[in-house]
Amino acid sequence: MSAIPVNIEPSEGVSNSLSLSLSPVSSNLLIFQKVLSLAVRMQGSYHEVCTSMKAKRFYVVISLAACVGITLWTLYQQVGSHPVETWSNYSGKRHRKITGFSPPSVAEGAASWPVERHRFLPNFFLLWDKQKAPSLSSYSEGNIIFLHNNKAGGISIRKCMQVVGPDSGLNVSRDVFSSRYAATEFEYWKHAPRTKQHMGLYGGYSFGVCDVFNDGRPCSYFTMIRNPYDRVVSAYLYCSKNSSKDQLCTALKASEVSVVDWALHHGSFFFRQLVINPEVCNGSFDDSPYLSNYDDIPHKFSREPIPCWFKHKVLLQRMLSEKERGDLLKHVYDNLENYFAVIGLLEYFDLSMGMIQHVYHVPFKDRCSDSHYNKGNFRKRRQKIEADLLVAKLKRELLADPRVNASLHADLLLYEKAKQIFNRQTEVFSYLTKPTS
Repeated sequence: MSAIPVNIEPSEGVSNSLSLSLSPVSSNLLIFQKVLSLAVRMQGSYHEVCTSMKAKRFYVVISLAACVGITLWTLYQQVGSHPVETWSNYSGKRHRKITGFSPPSVAEGAASWPVERHRFLPNFFLLWDKQKAPSLSSYSEGNIIFLHNNKAGGISIRKCMQVVGPDSGLNVSRDVFSSRYAATEFEYWKHAPRTKQHMGLYGGYSFGVCDVFNDGRPCSYFTMIRNPYDRVVSAYLYCSKNSSKDQLCTALKASEVSVVDWALHHGSFFFRQLVINPEVCNGSFDDSPYLSNYDDIPHKFSREPIPCWFKHKVLLQRMLSEKERGDLLKHVYDNLENYFAVIGLLEYFDLSMGMIQHVYHVPFKDRCSDSHYNKGNFRKRRQKIEADLLVAKLKRELLADPRVNASLHADLLLYEKAKQIFNRQTEVFSYLTKPTS
């Protein structure tokens, strides 16, 4: 898949090289110089003007003060007018940053947007033959974080971690990074003492916890994802029956809306998981004007707290311009192969489990490849056929509506990139595990 284009339009009448090289400060200084030159020409030569004024030193001081004033004013505008600061010139060695921005009503330092991730091991299969690639033991002896993308086989993997962890020296915490407790869990792991065993954590709000671990061990993420259209249909059918039991199903009742409305409601769920700010989950943003009302966003809340994913959706939609959201997406897209030690695809569940097992030396495939809990339980073949027909019908409705494609745009891009990464993983995995003669 081609990279996401980023266009830089030069100012009218200015060449590309000039428009990219001149800063706003130098541009304002040029304007000042032109005005000054015009004034000098109108009143005579520089010497004559200064003589008539009888204040050469005064003139120099005023000029310098004006230059300093213009410079400070320009810097103030640059800092104050853009809630998101971006650095271009991205390379694999240095991540482009999109740094903290906060609603005006949030206390200084109380909340920021921690998009930049630093402390994690990159994709093992894509770097296994590089000289500076981390050793396999760094993955198998480090902390392991599973990012649970809802309705993509995550329950199976969570249960598998609980079953195989103790026998593999993996201390699997049963505390899930949930909508309600994500911020509390992030804060806990900042100060948690080093344990004898390396940790295994999981949850839909777990991405970013590697940055806060303080036990000195390596840390890596893995995930299992799914075609966004299939995931939306699965979530729609699931939430039609479990509207009050799962935070995934809150904020709108699936049983009362069409599958298209549901897709527009959920949007690019995986993308938001990769830019999670746990402070949103603990309420640090709740008093901001961005979350003061939801009149322009379809919703139907019950008595339960507003789910964290929904607040993330609203904040990203209201705080960022379309261009800024594009910058954020490009950042995530460019770093996807660095974020995860292994990316699994639900369509290739057993193969994915084999890759995860190879990297972590935990028997995911040997013990759990036949335990996919989300396959559905059908007593009769006729029920299975009817269910498949219903899924196909709902998916056709989604594909026929261009609004859905726009709503899922970020996840569709990330899924296509994930498939490319998965294919490269497969090639290396096949090479590393082929029988030796």
